[in-house]
Amino acid sequence: MDTYRSDRPADGTPSSLDLDGRLELAIARAARFGGRIALLLVAPALADPSTPDRDVTSDAASDPGASSASDHEIDAIARHLARRIRRVDFLAHLDGCRFAVVKSDLQVPEHAATMARRLIEGSGAAQANQDDLVCGIAVWPPGRADRHSLLQRAELALELARRGGPGSVRFDDLDVDLEVQRALAMGRSLDGAWQRDELFLELQPQVDLVERRIDGVEALVRWRHPEQGRLGPARFLGLAERTGLLGEIGDWVLRSACREARRWQNELHLPVPVAINLADSQLADHGFSRRVADVLDTIGLVPHALELEVTEDLLACCSRRATLNELAEAGVRLTLDDFGSGRSSLVELRALGFRKLKLDPVLVRRLPQDRNAEAVVRATIAVCRHLGLEPVAEGVESAEQMNALIDAGCPQALGFHLAPPLAPAALRRLVREGNERIRPWRAAAQATDPREKTADDAAHDDLEIQRLSPDEHNGQ
Repeated sequence: MDTYRSDRPADGTPSSLDLDGRLELAIARAARFGGRIALLLVAPALADPSTPDRDVTSDAASDPGASSASDHEIDAIARHLARRIRRVDFLAHLDGCRFAVVKSDLQVPEHAATMARRLIEGSGAAQANQDDLVCGIAVWPPGRADRHSLLQRAELALELARRGGPGSVRFDDLDVDLEVQRALAMGRSLDGAWQRDELFLELQPQVDLVERRIDGVEALVRWRHPEQGRLGPARFLGLAERTGLLGEIGDWVLRSACREARRWQNELHLPVPVAINLADSQLADHGFSRRVADVLDTIGLVPHALELEVTEDLLACCSRRATLNELAEAGVRLTLDDFGSGRSSLVELRALGFRKLKLDPVLVRRLPQDRNAEAVVRATIAVCRHLGLEPVAEGVESAEQMNALIDAGCPQALGFHLAPPLAPAALRRLVREGNERIRPWRAAAQATDPREKTADDAAHDDLEIQRLSPDEHNGQ
């Protein structure tokens, strides 16, 4: 078996590693460390898709078209594939024009499908027929942990892809194949959704529990899918991160939230800060703090009117901490979200420039019945006060929870019991009309006349009242 590696020319020179050895090593590592691998088989599509099926289990390394492929065609396809994989991936020549690629750091099946598309598209070399390539994919786990089983599954997937015609990508597991195709289709729909005005924000008030008045707002992104309708962030932000779109969506949310905060200052004369959630990919971007400063300067918003929320798991990396320090030094308010779900030190948070701490909703939901949860909440609030951090309770869904938080001395909270997320126009209207006290907000919001919206909100005429359940807000 001739083999190639992506870090050497695809000139037919055999590598010191072969496909069998690479598969065995990849499977062993995945089994030990809990990872996943993908085996991709790439070959030309069948000249006649109606060709009778062959027994792929009898000889996984033979191909009817092997003898008809010229050395020039084989070498051209090998070079084409080698240019489109990473140095850590492994490319092997099976026979004829059939090649195998081992991807040993797979996170989700969609990544394998995306890689397959990159392998079989955009060749620009008609003489090698790369435009007619197809790809079959097998993922482990599940299945037997041996290379023969994985190769047979990949052969089956390749046969399915060949019957699908040029450019087809198929998995051996039909359920996985259907799930991946749906995810890829949604990913294509999500690409550019912010430019087509399909994304929009809603604002959930943060409430002063003593005065029962608005003390801030959290900006929550939604997607009006052209076919599936209104989607909460749990339905698409994970996909956005996997497909590399989260950075652009995050920048859109940043700009939109800052514009809304500026509107509150201009129209309502209220310096109410607006909060948005940050993802790891945003903090990992070394230019992120500079972009935040540019957005604030362009819109004319003072830095302390913007709150950026991060979760505890993002604090472990030094580069993320450097970005947070830059943001804090610029005057942006930093908030730790879901405190209590990790291992953050309160003293360390203060040193990093955090000003606010949001209690994990899991703790809040256990109030007031769980005495241990109540003790943790009271202790956290007391330490926050001592260190100059502002504690905020998140996910308040009942009067009992709200009263328990008031008794514990929690000054601020947000949740469906206090006020649901609202369209920006509806929330501004309530504040402008003097309904900023929390108790009547639900009734007042339901009475909002959609004909009185501004032009900017006309596209969202069915979004005055939040119709997503609290669970659908995860991952915002």
